[in-house]
Amino acid sequence: MVENTDQAAGMTRLGTLTGIASRDEQLIEVNDHLWVSKDISDSILVTTPEGNVVINSGMPGNGETHRQRFREVSEQPVEYLVITQCHGDHFGGVHEIRDPETRVITQEKFEECREYWRILDDFYKRRSGKLWGSVLGKRADVKNIIREVTPDITFRDDYMLELGGRQFELYAVSGGESEDGVIVWLPQEKLVISGDMAFHQRMLPLFEHTDTAAWIATWDKFADLGAEVVIPGHGGPTTMDVVTLYTKDYLVHLRKEVAAVIDEGGSMLEAYEIDQSDFMHLPTAEFLSKRNAGQVFQMMEFE
Repeated sequence: MVENTDQAAGMTRLGTLTGIASRDEQLIEVNDHLWVSKDISDSILVTTPEGNVVINSGMPGNGETHRQRFREVSEQPVEYLVITQCHGDHFGGVHEIRDPETRVITQEKFEECREYWRILDDFYKRRSGKLWGSVLGKRADVKNIIREVTPDITFRDDYMLELGGRQFELYAVSGGESEDGVIVWLPQEKLVISGDMAFHQRMLPLFEHTDTAAWIATWDKFADLGAEVVIPGHGGPTTMDVVTLYTKDYLVHLRKEVAAVIDEGGSMLEAYEIDQSDFMHLPTAEFLSKRNAGQVFQMMEFE
């Protein structure tokens, strides 16, 4: 990426997983027309004979890096750029990756969600700094370099796109991590680009607005696609079994254990201590496990 923090980042577990420092496999070839460019949140290129589609654009300040990597495999223009949610690590590089003709696609709540994050930027920045400070250094504070995005196309429930003989089916998954969440289904490949609907390489984070019950309920819509390959927003290609374990099963486990605490008249202090040992090997677990349990407790108290 940029700056001299890369070498230090490579010495951290998160830095290795996100490909920030390692020069190996920074551009992962999934098949002959789909590549994943590594970042805190990855950027994905799908090529077609009539132009390219990019899903997400990585962290603010990293868009040019993704563009250069993609140019190594295709010089076709980017016709569409899909943003799977309003978090800055998913759309931060849009302005560097897009071409003059590029149309940006989001779910219709994208701009509403962006306003929420702008208002609470200072609040969330403190937590993000604990997670990513050792990896990003001063780049962890992106407030002054983030460039907002106005989508060209928005949709409520689904949006169908065909380009160069390739089909792209976009579905809203507002029950996932973000209210404007989008998954991109490529039916010809039986491959889904899941954004932050699914996690596997690190423990998923729960925010104050995250509805875990809705996330679990939405999972069936996601699983019913029958994907053979899943490309999450964070981490390389994997399978439905893996993301089910580390996303749905983790959420179900949290809710079951927290429900038992509530039923027994326990407090958030007891919720913090629920057994999460099956998931504690995941990066970020030491930072997020107790917070996630507390967040579920607060939500379930009023269900």
